[in-house]
Amino acid sequence: MRPASTHKNHSDKESARFYAHAMKYTFNGACFFASPFTLFALLSGLTAPLLLGIGVLFSLPALLSLVGFRRAHWLSLWIAGASLAAFFLIFFVPVWVAAARAQTPSDHLRVGEAFAQRGQLFGNDSKAFEHYLTAANGGDAEAQNRVGEAYLFRHYGVQRDLEQARRWLSAAASSGNVRASKMLKNVDTVP
Repeated sequence: MRPASTHKNHSDKESARFYAHAMKYTFNGACFFASPFTLFALLSGLTAPLLLGIGVLFSLPALLSLVGFRRAHWLSLWIAGASLAAFFLIFFVPVWVAAARAQTPSDHLRVGEAFAQRGQLFGNDSKAFEHYLTAANGGDAEAQNRVGEAYLFRHYGVQRDLEQARRWLSAAASSGNVRASKMLKNVDTVP
């Protein structure tokens, strides 16, 4: 029978070796899956899904390390944290700052577009419509067209209202918006 201290050292070495192998394969697996995903996202211009995907993918070895071994795998944590922080800082914070600073109808139109497409993943329809409506009330023809289309096609969570659609499309058309003029002719034929 071995002395207790030798058995403990042997057990510690085995557990360290197991941890090293587990983290190596988990981290390499994350790298393996991240490589084609990164290439596809970069070639197609999908920055938000790229950052979010890498953040989530590298969270797996980081969480396995923390939960399973009560140790931090710093490289995984750093990659996951940096990717998720970049995602948040690039796609959420600027929209919030622009919304807080919006004063003119064109500012509200741009903020509405940003809320509608935020992060290519997490659009906020109600906030987008709110800013489009503010811009439309301020006389922006493009915003008036978008509000009219929202009422016509039920965009941004708005209930269909043909009277409101005609009102906003007429306002946009009278301001010279060609698309609104074409849409106004077909209001009654839209299913």
